[in-house]
Order: sequence, then structure tokens, then C-alpha cells
Amino acid sequence: MTRTLATALTTLLLLARLAGAQQVHAEFSADPASGGVPLTVQFTDLSTGPILFWEWDLGDGSTSNEQDPEHIYGESGSYTVSLYVVGSLFAGADTEVKLDVIIVEAFAEVDFTASVTSGGIPLSVDFTDTTVSEAPISNWYWTFGDGSWSYEEQPTHTYDEPGVYDVSLRVSAAGVSETLVKRGFISVGPFEGSLGFVASATEGPAPLAVSFTNTTTSPLPVSAWEWDLGDGTTSSEQHPQHTYVEPGVYDVRLAATVGPITEEFVQAGAITVHGGAVGTVFSASTSVGHAPLDVSFSDASVGGVTSWHWDFGDGTTSDEQHPVHVFEQPGLYNVTLTVEGGAAASDVAFAPGGIAAVEPVAFDPPLTSALPEPMASLSLHDVTGDGLADAVSTSVDRLRLWVAPASGSGLSPSPTSTSLPWASHVVGLADVDGDGHQDAVMLEDAGVRLAVLWGDGMGGFTLGPDLSVPDAASITSARLGDMDADDRADVVLLQLDAAGDAFLRVLSGAGPLAPGPLLALSGDHAGLDLVDRSGTGVLDVLTWYGWDEVDFPMSPPGSSWIRTTIVPGDGLGGLTGPPLTSTAEVNHSVGADLMAEAFAGDVNGDGAGDLAVRNQYSSHWRLLGPDFDAPLWVFSSVLIEVAGLADFDLIGATDMFGQGGWADCGAGVLSLLTTSGVDNPWCADLGQSPVAAGDVDGDGRPDLVAASDDGSAWLLWLNRTPILAGWLDLGQGLAGVAGVPRLDATGEPLPGVEVTLALSQAAPTAPAWFVVGFSPAFVPFQGGVLVPQPDGVTGGLVTEGAGKIVLRSRWPLDAAPGLETWFQVWVADPAGVQGWSASNGLESRSGLP
Repeated sequence: MTRTLATALTTLLLLARLAGAQQVHAEFSADPASGGVPLTVQFTDLSTGPILFWEWDLGDGSTSNEQDPEHIYGESGSYTVSLYVVGSLFAGADTEVKLDVIIVEAFAEVDFTASVTSGGIPLSVDFTDTTVSEAPISNWYWTFGDGSWSYEEQPTHTYDEPGVYDVSLRVSAAGVSETLVKRGFISVGPFEGSLGFVASATEGPAPLAVSFTNTTTSPLPVSAWEWDLGDGTTSSEQHPQHTYVEPGVYDVRLAATVGPITEEFVQAGAITVHGGAVGTVFSASTSVGHAPLDVSFSDASVGGVTSWHWDFGDGTTSDEQHPVHVFEQPGLYNVTLTVEGGAAASDVAFAPGGIAAVEPVAFDPPLTSALPEPMASLSLHDVTGDGLADAVSTSVDRLRLWVAPASGSGLSPSPTSTSLPWASHVVGLADVDGDGHQDAVMLEDAGVRLAVLWGDGMGGFTLGPDLSVPDAASITSARLGDMDADDRADVVLLQLDAAGDAFLRVLSGAGPLAPGPLLALSGDHAGLDLVDRSGTGVLDVLTWYGWDEVDFPMSPPGSSWIRTTIVPGDGLGGLTGPPLTSTAEVNHSVGADLMAEAFAGDVNGDGAGDLAVRNQYSSHWRLLGPDFDAPLWVFSSVLIEVAGLADFDLIGATDMFGQGGWADCGAGVLSLLTTSGVDNPWCADLGQSPVAAGDVDGDGRPDLVAASDDGSAWLLWLNRTPILAGWLDLGQGLAGVAGVPRLDATGEPLPGVEVTLALSQAAPTAPAWFVVGFSPAFVPFQGGVLVPQPDGVTGGLVTEGAGKIVLRSRWPLDAAPGLETWFQVWVADPAGVQGWSASNGLESRSGLP
């Protein structure tokens, strides 16, 4: 009992001493307590008692266990700070909390605006940062509320779904950030455009030709059209044309893609086609050839035809269903077929483009002038600015550039030369510095350096500085073209490095050419050219590579292939992606056909780029269509310089009569070949001579120039081939109050000859417009539908009381030979489709006697 009591008293005495021990008390200070972001604050512990542990909560998510921590506040705001301290045994613990003890002032007032804050899908919004900041902003981070974001300073974003979206912007500078969120800032509703179309005819007998006019409106550009015309036919054109051959009632569907959104419109029963009428369709075995020209015509008319009447345009006719006709004399002939059915119904069809019976190509005997030395290359360019093709050549050692100006009747016997700094060859001639004179761009044979020879407009050149490419990649191919629409030629290079990797580079500039950045290409690339695929003047880069069964033994024997890559240009000097690649089989001849050369240009006059390739062994050429995957025609070029051929056929020149190109016709000789495969009997013995074609005498016809095999003389053949002139009736009018207005032409479209365009059968005393097109892409009478932007419109005309208008004029003296022009007259007519009637279309071909 005594021991137990003593122990209890001892414990009580110990507790009493502990109770009297010093307890901890938390306290602290902050310096500074306010300031601009970023704010560095030194916290000082002022606590009392035997403290063993500190825990700071600094108010922005940061903590510390230091006694006197230092902390940087990176965002503006007010911060509550707490300090928790723990003492030694029996000294207890304590917490000090100071509300809003730290005030951090913003470094920037964040704000932004939007180009629109509401609209229908797809809604494209341009966001503009209007932040006012004391420090330079280094980073932007936007969120658009639909899961998308951007790091751009001024982004553009397209909303694809209806909804109300919050938008936030966080800006950063020197490691600190400020954020602004605008709630419900963007409101997006349904699609705001309207889809629709009208048809030139909604009811009629089969076959019924209908032109659809797209009347869709959209706040943003439409990227794709899709038509379902109801009879199994589809189209991706904006304004399609279609012929319904079977009776029935057809629904028509139109879909438009705007950004990622596709909207559609369906018109039920849009087209009604009746049976029992006749419709005229026919074809010809050929449309061009030498007179006398045999042509077989095949009738494919439908609808119970009982009689046929052909008018061949040369004063002869036939009532056979499938006649064969011989066009005895050269000329451009308009062929028509009129058919009749059992119910006295009739229809008329025209041969598109007519029938051209041409004369064989004719040249004067060759003119000769002495060469100062043998030449390695030859091309023709208007160096002196007089509109004539001057001869430009390099010497055999490629250390001199020679120019022989054209005189109108031949080449100057006194050519001038410019010394070259190193052995090089001509990339091309064009105006590089914008002074209106042709400059020459030279590429060193070693493929390392370029030089520009500045032209003086009189046939002379001044050597400019060397331009070394700033990397180790060698130059494999080079072409000239205006890539940035500044009316100065730029240089586009295809380069290969030591590993065989390919790159593109654009060199541009008002004076010295400045190299742009390299654009890496994947795969193999052997050649380069430039092509205006869109017809808008924006040049794209085309590269090509060929292979055969030697490279790929699994390929069929004798097969060869060409792979082309298009890198689109942006019209500003840059190249955009992604590259477009296609592969086409180009030959099935016996033996290997590895492609050796390729050139691009508009061969068939449709405004789109075509491609020619030549194989290494059998020297065949094949033309590929605008998508570079559809062979058009083939010709051979064994013993002539390919560059001269390409300059003539594919890069800006016409052929001898507007229909063809060059081809080999025997060992060491040259002949003409049309696009339809018609050979000319004319040949010239050229041997291994460099050859080129251009207008040396200024008569509008391309002449032929060669450097003789022995290097002693220029050889010049002046072209005397007549270029056909004539008019073709293409039909396709729209009926009005007096039926289909009739447009007729008299007088040959030859320079200086008076021509007359006469309109009849039109609405009386009605406003009228003459519409003109200068290319097939802008024919103004496409199935009776006026194109949105014809090349020319003449208004202010009014028909006479009898519905007539007569216009007379002399054919322009400077009209290019072979120029095709399309005419039609549109008349305000309340009885016509959409208040219009339209005449038949006329096509003229400007000739040269």
C-alpha cells in the first residue's frame, strides 16, 4: 500500500512539472506582402516554444517544411497562408492562419475578341488576343470549349456542331501565366446556307438533255459537290449536264460539303422524261487528218428513227444511216445529222469540234548560216524582245553561251557570245529581275552551283554572281517559273543528297536569287517540271520517277511504270502539302522501258497539265492525262534532243496546224504527228543535231531550227503550212418566245478579214448580250447554262422588231493562228428558262493562209 501511494505521488509531481512547461505558439511574417507577378515572398517563422516541425500552406497549392521558406507566386490573386508548428514532448502544437495575407497583382490584363460570336454550322471564328501586358508574352494557350485548343496568338477555329461554348485564353511571360475564361462566349446553331438548283428542262421526250444550275449559297466555301441524278448517274461538278435516255420520273439529290459538314437537298420528281420522241447521237471515226480524208460516221440515235439526213459541210449530203465520206479538199467542216421519227418528230446533232481535213506540213527549203563553233544544245527564246524566236545555244565544252537573233527571214549571221564561269547548261530563259528582259539561268554540270546571266534586251548578257546551294545536296534538275506571282521568274530545284534522299527548294528574289528552305520528299525522284494544273496561274511542282521489270522482276515482261508526285504551290513562293502521288503503266513494248525524261504542259488544250515521258531504250513517248494516270497518245523521238521537243510540244508552243506534235519517222529524220496519230510525209534529215521549234519569222507558225551534225551551220526551215480557219455550229440553244434564237457567222476568221455575226429568231426589242469564251474551260453555252465568269460579255444591245441583231467587224490582225473562240447570244425572254433564251453556240478557229 505504501509503495503504491508513493508511486502515485511521484507521478503527480512529474505531471505537475510538465504542465508548467512552455507550450508552442505559431506566428510568422511575410515580406513583401504585395507586389506584381511574379512575386517573391520571404516568410519568417516568429513562433515560440520548443518547435520540432514546421508545415506551411502557401495558398497556391504549394507547401513547405522549411522554417523560413521563400516562395514565388506566378499568378495574380490574393492568397491565404497558414503555418502549423509541432513542439517537443508535452509542448503541444499550434496553427496560425492569415487570410489574404499575400496580394499578387497581375502582370497583364487578359482579354480577347472574336470575329463572330454566333452563327450556323460550320462557324469559322477568328480569335484576336487583346491582352495588355507589362512583359512580352511568350506563349498563348486557347481552349475553344469543344475539346480543341491552339497555341497560336491569333487562331482561327471552326465549330462543327451546334452548342454554346466557353473559350479560355492563358498567356505566359517569364514563367508566369494569366488566364481569362469567357463563359458561353460562342453560340453555334444549325447550317445557315441554302441548297438548291434549277434545271434547264424539267420535262420532255427522251433523250432529254438537262443542264443543272447550282443555286446553293453558303457562308463558307463549298469544298465538294455530289449529285445523284436519279437514273444511276452521279456527278461531282458544280453545274452538271446530263442526258436522260429512258422514260421515267427522276428524283435529283444535291449534297454540298462545307468544311466537315455535308448538307443535302432532294427534289422529288424533278425530271420527267417521256417516250416516243427521237434523239440524235452520232460519232466519227476520226476528226482530223490529211486531205483527202476518209471518215466513217456511225449513227446512234434513239427513239424510233425512220430517216436520216447528213450534211457534211462541203456541199455533199447522204441519207444513209452509217455513211462513209471523203473530204477531198483541206478545210474545217461542220457536220450535222437530222433524223425523223414515225410521229414526225425530228432532232439535229452537230459533230463536236467539226472535221478538220488538213494539208501536209510544208516548209521552205532550209536556210543556212555559219555557226561560230559546234553547239551542244539549242533552244529558241525571244531574247531581243521583238516577238521573234532567237536561237540560244551552248558550246560543246559548255563554256560559252551563244545568241543568234532572229531577223524575220532567218537567223543573224553574227551571233554574240557570253563566257561562262564553269561548264554549265541552260536551265531556262526568263525575266528574273523584273526589267522586262530575258535572263539566262545556268546550272553547273557538276550540279553544285547556279549562275544568272542578266539580259540587256538586245541579245547580250552580263554575268551575275555565282549562287551556291547552301547544303551538300546536288542539283539533279531545275526549272524556271513565277512561283510567287511577282512577274519575275523563280528557280525550282530538285536536289539529292549523298544518301539519295530528295528535296525541293525554291529560289526567288527581286535581284540575287535567295534560296528558300528545303522540302523533303519521300521515295525516288528523277526529274522535275512545273505545271499549272488549275489554270489559274498558280504553279505546282511535278516530279517523276520511272522503273521497269529490271527493277521489279515480278512485273510483266516489257512493262514499265511512271510515278508522278505533285507538290502544290501556294502562289506565294512556297510549296504546300501533302504531295499527291499517282502511278501509271506507260508501255508494254518488248524490252526494258526505264523512263529517261519527262516534261509537263497542256498538250490537248483543255487548260490542265499533261505529262510526257520518254523511256531510256526504245525512246517512246506517252502522254498522260491531267491526273497523270490515263494515257492519251504515244509518239517516238529517237534521234532528236528531248529538250527541244518538249519546248515545242509541251511548254507553251503550238504545233504546225494546232493539232499535233513531233515524231520520229526514220533514222535521223523528223516528221509531224497529230494527236490522232496521223503522220505527215514531210521529213528532214537531222542526224544527232540539237533541234528546237519557234516562230522565227513572226508569221505565227512555229519554224524548225537545228544545229548541223558537223557543227558548221544553223539549219532553219520556215513553216508554210496553212492553218485552217472556219466556223462550227455547236447547237445547244435555249428556246424562247420565238423558238431557239439562231446565230450565224460569215467571213473567214483570218487576220484583217471582215466577219459578220447575225442573230435571228429572237424575242423582239429585247435586251441582248454577246458572250465570248477563249478556252474550253469557259465555253459560255454549256448545255444552255451561262458559266459564272465568261471571258467576255458585250451588253447594251437590243434586238430589232423582227428579233435580229447584226454585228460586223474585222478579224484582229494579231489573232494567234489556231485560236479557238466561242460565241453565243443571250436574250431577255420571259418565255425562256429563268427568263432567258439563248442562241446556238458558234466556235471559230483563227487561221493563217
